[in-house]
Formats: sequence, structure tokens, C-alpha cells
Amino acid sequence: MKKEDYQKLNSYLNEIFKYMEEEDKFLLENYNLIFLLSEKLYNKLQDIDTEYYQVTNDLTFMDVYNIAREIIESINPIYLNSFDKIMNNGELNFSFNGEEDNYFLNLDDKNIGLINIMREYNYQDVIKLVHEFAHYINIKGKKSTNIGYILEEFIARKFELYAIKYLMDKEIPEEEINPHVTVDLLLDDLYNFIYSYPLLVSYYNFGSIDEKTSELFSKYFYKIDKDNFERYCNNVLEKFKITESECVNASMKDDENIDSIDIVMEQSKYLSDGYRYILGGMLAFYDFDINCIIDITDNINTKKYESTSLFEFLNMLNIDITTDDFIDKVVHNISDFVNKNSKKR
Repeated sequence: MKKEDYQKLNSYLNEIFKYMEEEDKFLLENYNLIFLLSEKLYNKLQDIDTEYYQVTNDLTFMDVYNIAREIIESINPIYLNSFDKIMNNGELNFSFNGEEDNYFLNLDDKNIGLINIMREYNYQDVIKLVHEFAHYINIKGKKSTNIGYILEEFIARKFELYAIKYLMDKEIPEEEINPHVTVDLLLDDLYNFIYSYPLLVSYYNFGSIDEKTSELFSKYFYKIDKDNFERYCNNVLEKFKITESECVNASMKDDENIDSIDIVMEQSKYLSDGYRYILGGMLAFYDFDINCIIDITDNINTKKYESTSLFEFLNMLNIDITTDDFIDKVVHNISDFVNKNSKKR
């Protein structure tokens, strides 16, 4: 990287870290813990076989909706009123041919929650709909709490795992469900966070990134290859540039002015989204009674937990994520999940 590239990267990181100090301080205060958890879990899952074969079928979008509705009813019939609304009021959309990704978008100023499912034409469509609907009932019309923000993906992943088990119990062919996608996504998130850790730590501790940063990191943390560190810095810089360009182009397309803070918010997701998927994925594979999950879904973004920290919340559930016992339990449950949802090939 050239000197001006490092200057541009530092400029982006400066704005992103200022934003995160206000909006996502948890990551900055706990990145070492998240790294240790990620490294331990990733290392223990190295030998797990998550290979899967994907096939398509003839499920219509109404089939997807109705099967997901059946699953939602089995979780809690009270959710059906909200689930029926997403179809009747146009809040549910299916996209095709990779046009858009899967997402839930909360337009709280309009009291609308938009769900988009990018069709794969198998039971993954059902699983993704259950996942995004968990976001819908957890977030729509509610003011997000700190703990609700951190554990947003935990709830959605838990619904997702429930849907997979429900479909497997119905003896749907594994290749039409692709249950191992959930584990693969967690492994990707773990790898990406481990890989991004040196950049995050370096900027937070040294104040800037340059051609000598890898030497400082190696001195105070662990040895890192200079070329690899520079390659990662360049990759992150390109991602920030692309995100900025996409935000600007989208605003021009919609004929709207874009605030610089909106660009910074989108760029920060590259560093902040991953840890929430990691914590959510880990906890999703922990053992919870379904009634506990329902209570968390209904109340985590209410006054009940408005002032509750993550560690206070986990203590209420008798969970200590800092122990080896926690990691061992998660690893056992992931291995058990993979083995139960695999057929001899």
C-alpha cells in the first residue's frame, strides 16, 4: 500500500471509530474477549464436516409462506396474527435470480417492517423466512435496547435452528434443507473476525495504521506476517471505498441527499456486524427452553431489559461465556447438530 492509501484508511477508521464510540461501544470494550471466544471455537470446529449438497424443488412462494406459518404456529400461536399481516399488507417480498439479499428492514417512522427473501427454490426459503420473521416480531415498533441490539441475531438464529429441526422431523430430504448452512455461516463469521482483529486492535491501541504497524502488533500481541497484514488493510480499504460508492449511487438513484453519517454507519457494519453474528450463533447452539426464547423475543427490546448489560442478562440465564465449559457445550451441540442432520453419502 502507498502512503496515501494508509492515510485514506485512517481517515475512514477515524470516522468509524468515533461512530462506534457512540453507537456500538460494546465491541470496543470487549474485542479481546470476542477474539478469544472466536479463536477457541474456530479451532475446535476445524475438523467438523459441513459439506452439503443443494437441490431445488417446486415449492411456490405460497408453499414457502404456508410452511413457515406452520412452524411459527408451533413456536407460539400468538405470533400468527403478525405473520398473517406481513402477507396481507405487503411487508413480505420474494426476490429472484439474486436480485436482492435476505433482509428485514425496520421503517419505524412509517410503522412498516419489510422482509425480503431471495429465493433458492428449496426449504432454505422457509428457514430464511422464519429467521427474518424473528427479526420482525423482535424489532418492529419497538425502541431497540442495548442488549436487544447485541443479541438480535441470537433470536433469529434460534428461530432458524427450530425451523431446521421441524423440517428434519418431517423427514424432508436433507439436500432440500441444507441445515449445515447455519454452521458454515458461523464459521465464516469466526474466521472474518479473527482475521480482522489485528486491524481493529492496532487502530484502537496505536491510533493509526501504516507500513510499520504489523511490527508493533507483533511486538505487543502476537506475530503477524507483514505482507498479510498489508493485504488485509488493502482489502478493508477497498470495502470502505465500495460501500461509500454504493451509498452515493443509491442516493443519486433515489434523488435524495445522503448524510456522511449514513455512509459511516454502513462502513462500520464491516467491523461491528460480525461479532453480533458470532455471539448470536454461539448462544443459538446453547440449550434453551422454548418458553425462555419466547420471553426473550417478546421482551428484550422493552423496558424489562432496557438497562441490562449483556453479562447481567447472561447471568440471569446462568451462562458464563468466558469459561471453557461454555465453549465445550457449544462445540458439543454444533457437532451433535451436524451429525444428526447428516445422511451417509
